[in-house]
Amino acid sequence: MEKTIIQRIVFVICVIGSFFSPMLEEVSFIKYFLLAGVIFYLTISWSFTLIKLGGNWVENEFVGFIYATVFFGSFMDSARMPMAQILVYFGIFLATALLIYMIVKRKTVLNDMLIQSIVLFMIAPIPLWI
Repeated sequence: MEKTIIQRIVFVICVIGSFFSPMLEEVSFIKYFLLAGVIFYLTISWSFTLIKLGGNWVENEFVGFIYATVFFGSFMDSARMPMAQILVYFGIFLATALLIYMIVKRKTVLNDMLIQSIVLFMIAPIPLWI
């Protein structure tokens, strides 16, 4: 239960950071929150339940990789790094694939993870709009 709350808090912080990062480019602590979320999802997401109860660590790490790709694309775009737009497009593709998987398997996946995948799908293209 505690792991789920920690993951939700990190997700909400990263979503808020990903939403405001393109608009508030001078505020650097938002970028660091995004980078910390990326490191969190890349390093220890295997131990969190990200798809379904009883899922193995490979599934969880793959979903953590998708989250990290979307948030890192937003970080790179707000930092004006080269190749950021390509990573944003790749993040949109992965978020779309995760959303389709979650909708198809909605009977077996956790409901809050389905909602997180919808939010991730909506947050992914924001760096391209601003």
